[in-house]
Amino acid sequence: MKYGLTRRELLSGAQKAALATPFLTLVGCGDPSDEVVSLSGQTMGTTYTVKLVEPPAGLDQAGAAAAIDGLLSAVDRQMSTYRPDSELSAINRAAAGRETVVSKDTYTVIDAALRVSRLSAGAFEPSVGPVVDLWGFGPGDGAPRVPQKAHIAAKRAAVGHHLVATDEGQQTVRKARADLRLDLSGVAKGFAVDQVSRYLSSQGLTNHLVEVGGELRASGVGPEGRPWRVGIEKPSPLPGDILQVVALKQAALATSGHYRFFFVQGA
Repeated sequence: MKYGLTRRELLSGAQKAALATPFLTLVGCGDPSDEVVSLSGQTMGTTYTVKLVEPPAGLDQAGAAAAIDGLLSAVDRQMSTYRPDSELSAINRAAAGRETVVSKDTYTVIDAALRVSRLSAGAFEPSVGPVVDLWGFGPGDGAPRVPQKAHIAAKRAAVGHHLVATDEGQQTVRKARADLRLDLSGVAKGFAVDQVSRYLSSQGLTNHLVEVGGELRASGVGPEGRPWRVGIEKPSPLPGDILQVVALKQAALATSGHYRFFFVQGA
């Protein structure tokens, strides 16, 4: 039997399993090599790509790449659930009622995630970590599995934006339950994309496309002065087929689905 679910279904307690993940492809436009510069690398357990249109002739590409790597590494150190030394891991280890001081960036992302959770009545829920782990898709070493309903109910008791308090003045985060675990996977990469985009704009590189693990932001124009073109893949286990091409100009885009990350039980 195959089990799969979207992030929203996971958050609402559907009895299926998988993780949401974005699937966007940068669509080639026959770009002249001297018009577009591409920088790429690895970060946050995935990859990133930055495309720059008509950068200055004297652009220090190695320096720009190093700066981008530094920005992305900083977000990973702050908000990764896989790094025991991250600020987010410190929050997740904290006792109930203890205030954890975090950086401005981490506070901003957590506060925004909690606000979206409240506005969506929990359809988006950053404290879903315990349930994700229970299904075997979190940072733990457990194998994917279909948990018992009683175990799901027990973990869901530690899920909810109402169990997390933030203090902007003190830049602190406080949990009402020690077993509550925040997971910023749904917003951290988007924040990282914005950080890189802001850096590029500050350097006068206004025409760019930043992509991290499928989440992207388009600024200015693409090759030949046209909007950036992004292909959305078909929901298929096999990558490469394009469902639709979207033109972006001063916009961001991300998708999610359960058609590639799932497990089979009792087959």
